[in-house]
Amino acid sequence: MNLKKILTTTSLITLLSSLSATSNSADKIGVTQDLGILITGYYKYDEPDFMYNKSEVQDHLLNNFGIMYNVKNNFLFEGYLNQLEFDADFRRFDINYWSNGTGTAKNIENDVYNLRALYGIQASDKLMFKTGYGYRHLLDKKKGLYSSNGSGPGYDRTQEYEYIPFIVEANMPVAGVNGKLKLEYDYFIWGLNENEFLNSASNTNMRNDDGYSMKVSYKFPYNGINIEPYYEYMNVEKSTTHVSGSTEPHNTTTEFGIKISKTFGEQELKSVPNGKRLFNNEKVYLGAEILKVELDTGISNGSSGVNIDEDSYGYSIIAGYEINKNLDLELSYNDFGKASVFMPLGASTAKTDGRFQNKRFAPGQTFSAGTDNLSLNYRSSSTGISLKPKADLGNGVNINALVGYANYLQSEETVAPNIGNLQVMHEYEGKDWFYGVGVGAKISNNLDLSLNYKKYEMYYDAEVLSASVRYIF
Repeated sequence: MNLKKILTTTSLITLLSSLSATSNSADKIGVTQDLGILITGYYKYDEPDFMYNKSEVQDHLLNNFGIMYNVKNNFLFEGYLNQLEFDADFRRFDINYWSNGTGTAKNIENDVYNLRALYGIQASDKLMFKTGYGYRHLLDKKKGLYSSNGSGPGYDRTQEYEYIPFIVEANMPVAGVNGKLKLEYDYFIWGLNENEFLNSASNTNMRNDDGYSMKVSYKFPYNGINIEPYYEYMNVEKSTTHVSGSTEPHNTTTEFGIKISKTFGEQELKSVPNGKRLFNNEKVYLGAEILKVELDTGISNGSSGVNIDEDSYGYSIIAGYEINKNLDLELSYNDFGKASVFMPLGASTAKTDGRFQNKRFAPGQTFSAGTDNLSLNYRSSSTGISLKPKADLGNGVNINALVGYANYLQSEETVAPNIGNLQVMHEYEGKDWFYGVGVGAKISNNLDLSLNYKKYEMYYDAEVLSASVRYIF
């Protein structure tokens, strides 16, 4: 990950900090506390094409639980509403293990806890920006375990990450429910993976500072309690190499569930009218996009049985600022999903345009798999900033164009399960342009929908068709 991604993510805040407005509603200062439980509905730790840990609540009904605690102190400083927050949670869930080389195992206990210290400032009547420090700790308990095919004994895996969170909290009423949407991007600054075996001489530890996570939740009150469905996605790149030659492969974690909490101290809050704001409400929007992606892998002319799948689905999280009625400034995070090539036989062949495996082959050269069941897997993501000209056609319909500049990260993984589960990873990181056009329709004062076409110039280029929804503040 590049430090410039942080600068891109926060550039909107820097731009808006030069603006000033006054609140039209009262702020509340004082201390509140939330205490509650978590239910993990689905969890998957995935080392693609090698192994995964998976937990689904219907399989572990009484074992997927957690507790949470949160304390907030709202106060005024220089006329602006500020907030200090401490957030902690612990969750335990049972997972089922699968590997393409070492079999399966069930009902393995995993523990995760998170600690965060945050600072926030009220940017508008509906938006608060936050950042700070976060720590995540996972313990996967497999020490001494033997799998279904007799592989083992296993080991305990501990993963620790320190990160900087960038959070937007938005008061977003939906269908008469006065809820709060939270969007979060976590930039990893330090990571450690430790494996503890029965024979301590075999223990390994590897550094892994390269990763990020995305989190989305919506919190709303119901009969005096808070209900908060949540979704979390974490992407961590390949670790450093231990002296034994061991590495922790590229991995992803996907989780969703629900938090149920009770807030204490709201009755003691003090109202303070006419607080200052960084900017006016009407000029900011948040949104999300579903992407249909076609990635140009440069692989073609596969022999019989070779499957080249360049189509996938992904998503974008967007935030924008209206400079004027004909121009927006927009930030985006994009996950382009996964493309793949499968070569079933050692004699399978395909042609490359020269980019494959960091230009290992000449353009137009045909290469062979060399082993059965060879897989090539491509993953892409980017963080971008763009200008978005637009025009109102009347009746709530608008058209727009888009031109932007992005930091991108792509990984290309070659997996050969018949050669000792061989994994070869190449990563391509850079900056390049993207552009597109779209048409949208306003369906309420705060909500609009659009259909878009975009082209992203990267090491492996991507063409995207997307459907987006935006909430305008």
